[in-house]
Amino acid sequence: MTNYTFKHACGGIACHSSEWLISVLGWDPFGKGDIIFRTAMYAIITGDKELLKFCVQLLKEGKRWPNSMNQDCDSPNIFIEYLDKVISKFNMRASRTKWVPIIPWRIRYRCQNRMTRDPIIMVLIAWELLDGEGECPIKVPWYLQRPDMYHWGRWIKTGRSKHKRRYEWWATLGSGKNMPMYALHLECWRAWKIDSDKVKKYLQPLIPDWNHACRLLIDHPLNHLSYGFMKNYKARSLYQWTWPVYITPPADSTFYLDEEDELKWDKDVLNFLLNFTHNN
Repeated sequence: MTNYTFKHACGGIACHSSEWLISVLGWDPFGKGDIIFRTAMYAIITGDKELLKFCVQLLKEGKRWPNSMNQDCDSPNIFIEYLDKVISKFNMRASRTKWVPIIPWRIRYRCQNRMTRDPIIMVLIAWELLDGEGECPIKVPWYLQRPDMYHWGRWIKTGRSKHKRRYEWWATLGSGKNMPMYALHLECWRAWKIDSDKVKKYLQPLIPDWNHACRLLIDHPLNHLSYGFMKNYKARSLYQWTWPVYITPPADSTFYLDEEDELKWDKDVLNFLLNFTHNN
């Protein structure tokens, strides 16, 4: 099964998980751990405020996905989730074969109430772009309040230049060549929203050539993406969130966001960024 995105019955934007994850878990979690992030991004590129309300409600409840998506194989709490990770890493390193676990252990999915930065960042951006009423009602959990996250969020709420300067200092201090693509992707969105030339310039040599979305976000000087390029553009999986994998959804798919164009998700993100840059 390949990755492709669809509207889930819960109201959010889900996707089919990768084959390796399904083989480990024994079932498809439909990317529910990233459903807020993905739904908020889709709300941004479509202007759909109902999708934004879906995301905000989940964050106010402290949940990564709706209860309707719960499954028996989810980790019941954060402790079990971390224990799963520790034992899984030990098994992979201790085993001399491809996959022969030393410690018998059932791998479970992440915990529903363990939050990370990505859904909060995308919802805050969506709230600002879609003119949410008043101040965004979500709160950043204490364990995510690193200095860069704190000052970026304060700039979003107050617009005070001191918070922008402090965010830039901490962001350039914490970013580096060893950052995974999903972290770089988040940093590009944050720098784009705050319009930080300093952070954008710092990120430019870190973004790979294939990631056109990130290169658009940081105004990369060697990014030759144009409207003409989009006509023949080959979309990649997971909206350039992680790695450059081309996708070909099943021919009989009826769940994709646009049945006439199964690659539309990635192209919609790029078109939004191109149009936003052109109009601003």
